[in-house]
Amino acid sequence: MKKLFSLFIGLASLAYSYAQSTEGTIKYSIEFSSSDPQVQAQLSMLGGSTMTQYFTPNFSRIQTNMGMFMNNSTVIDLKSKESVMLMEGMMGKKAVKGNIDELGKSEEDGDEPKIEVEKTGKTKKIAGFKCSQYVLTTEEGATMNYWTTTELTAAKTGNKFMNDKVEGFPLAFELSTNGLLMKFTATEVLKEIKGDKASLFSLSIPDGYEEVSIDDLKSMGM
Repeated sequence: MKKLFSLFIGLASLAYSYAQSTEGTIKYSIEFSSSDPQVQAQLSMLGGSTMTQYFTPNFSRIQTNMGMFMNNSTVIDLKSKESVMLMEGMMGKKAVKGNIDELGKSEEDGDEPKIEVEKTGKTKKIAGFKCSQYVLTTEEGATMNYWTTTELTAAKTGNKFMNDKVEGFPLAFELSTNGLLMKFTATEVLKEIKGDKASLFSLSIPDGYEEVSIDDLKSMGM
């Protein structure tokens, strides 16, 4: 369960890292796998998981639906970096308010790891956009694949999962954290936001949610 909780924290920081300079909506499918048999046994709860990002020049919202396990939404003011994360699942409805830089930190964080980046020259279409493949290799020899497009403008400031040598915006990518491998693939890209923007990007905690801290969640066994 602790590894699954770290997954949600990583996705929360992703919302700021992938903030756009224009307006739109990107929907991803998510697949999970783990080399840890105990974690792999839990992943059946995450079948059919999706992630949707809504963005404007000033705000970002990343919304994840993790199958039977949990629904999670993180809204960020990109100028102040203030954020609210809303979680609804087996532990009830919880909300965490704070600064996205602090939210993305963990006790295990240390020096930024060295990552070797290779542009393979391979291309393919994802959600209607031409993408180029990059392979990222860590010091330990682990590799991750990214398919990025230059047809979308992206600001990667503060991105803990990407590298300055990777050009463009990722429409398919892999993230590895605490033994979990997550594969994201864009299924739809819209250059608009449907719905009430004031509601989507509100930093207020809705009725029915209990405000807690990250430490409170960890003490609950997450």
